[in-house]
Amino acid sequence: MTRSNKKDPPPPNILILQKDRSPGQEKPTDIPWTQALQMMNQWIKEGHEVYVKWTCLKCGSRLTAEKPNQVSILMKHDEPECGHITNVADTGIGFMLVMRNQTLESAQKYLQRYSK
Repeated sequence: MTRSNKKDPPPPNILILQKDRSPGQEKPTDIPWTQALQMMNQWIKEGHEVYVKWTCLKCGSRLTAEKPNQVSILMKHDEPECGHITNVADTGIGFMLVMRNQTLESAQKYLQRYSK
């Protein structure tokens, strides 16, 4: 199941962080599969919710998984007009990280560990 990237504001005390594109970049920056799994596992262990993001290879849509903390090598675009299954082990994935009871400053310090 996938969902479109809606613009609803997060509930109070929840910080949602995602990086899809660097300034001036046309396509999202995905993280290689093995590196992404390591990061995701660590974030889940620490109590965060991680939603996987990927780009459909057929139609080019940027998709976000409907359920947190779940990933598969094969991710399906559930829109009936597409329905393509993308092998994200080949393409890489991105994340939407949901951190509860964090300030922006503490979250930025936390994420600096992963930007090296």
